Amino acid sequence: MRLVAEGGVDRGADGEPTPVQPYGSATALENWRELFINDAFAHITEDRVRTVLDAFARGRWHPRTAATPGGAHSHPGAGRHEAGELFIPGCALSDDQRQGLPPTAPLFAFQPIVDFENGRISSYEALLRGPAGEPPHSVLSAFTGAALHRFGLHSKAAAMAIARQLGSEARLSLNLLPESLLVDDNAVDQLVRAGAACGFSPDRMVLEVTEEEAITDPERFAAAVNRVRAAGMRLAIDDFGAGYAGLSLRADFQPDKLKIDRCIVHNVHESGPRQAIVRAIVEFCYCLGISVVAEGVETAEEFHWLRSAGVHRIQGFLIARPQLCALPPVCWPG
Repeated sequence: MRLVAEGGVDRGADGEPTPVQPYGSATALENWRELFINDAFAHITEDRVRTVLDAFARGRWHPRTAATPGGAHSHPGAGRHEAGELFIPGCALSDDQRQGLPPTAPLFAFQPIVDFENGRISSYEALLRGPAGEPPHSVLSAFTGAALHRFGLHSKAAAMAIARQLGSEARLSLNLLPESLLVDDNAVDQLVRAGAACGFSPDRMVLEVTEEEAITDPERFAAAVNRVRAAGMRLAIDDFGAGYAGLSLRADFQPDKLKIDRCIVHNVHESGPRQAIVRAIVEFCYCLGISVVAEGVETAEEFHWLRSAGVHRIQGFLIARPQLCALPPVCWPG
């Protein structure tokens, strides 16, 4: 993003001029006031500042205006091109490496979240699996209560250890139930230490808090979120739209990333209500610097509609299926 002298222009990826609001104009100053009044800079991270400033400079900060179909208020994806051909190689643990894993440690499959705007892997999500690749419930069903939350917390060390052996340089997304951040007072410190032991600095760790569980103590959870941010880790809301407290989580904790659940993404290209929901999510998140991910994308029709609506980070079987102890390749024909 570039702020230019009054009357200047910026150019987008397609080379076409994009009008930029003069930073000294009354309109620009009013928009700056709106940014602060609406608390858009709370919990600042570098990525968030870049996105909010880009929204401001390109005239996409509309805190008082609701997006309406066919209206003058365009969504953030308007005018962008579809993704072109993309190939990112994968890798897998060797047989010797697999045999060297601790026999009692959980296994993980990895699935990429692809940033199609920049043609790169945004992060790999570590997905819990059983010894032979069984789904997570086959492992989690052995635990209840605090034991379940402690297992969820401690298992992330195994995910990072496998990712280290795979040589991943991308961020790693780790799923957590909200209560896993509360089960031990030093839960955040445990994650930081586990990451350091595997070569993952906090800024390469994304904690995906799922909506599948209600937050029993909002004040303690807020304090835990503050510790997550202070440590340098990123926070994501997973399964948005399919769980307990999506709107309140998004408003109270302003995550760095929000993942739209498959229940909303499914057949979004032919569902008016789903399209309205996605557009509203994209607009709100874009103005607050929150990255949006569509998960569970399975068809080209879903993909192209989501891209046209301004969703640039995509995860799903269409792009790459999870692979046990492996980083799957991404081969997108465009």
